[in-house]
Amino acid sequence: MWDHLAFARSLEHSVWYVISSVVGTQKDETYFGGSRVVSPLAQPTAGPIMGEEALVTADIDHTLTRTVRQSTRLLETRRADLYHLD
Repeated sequence: MWDHLAFARSLEHSVWYVISSVVGTQKDETYFGGSRVVSPLAQPTAGPIMGEEALVTADIDHTLTRTVRQSTRLLETRRADLYHLD
């Protein structure tokens, strides 16, 4: 289930989403890994690596981040007055 959430969070917040996950057995629990990087367009950029230890790397394109944020009304419609601290 968490697999789908990475794509949803990256898209709805216009952010790069990085998941660093555990793989192997610890205290009688088995973990499957799945580390990955997801772009602000909810596209997998690196990974997932399943069932083995690995180093996942990706180039973060800041121009893409700006482009995606400019094409959405995410920041335009925020209500900063609702969370202003005095």
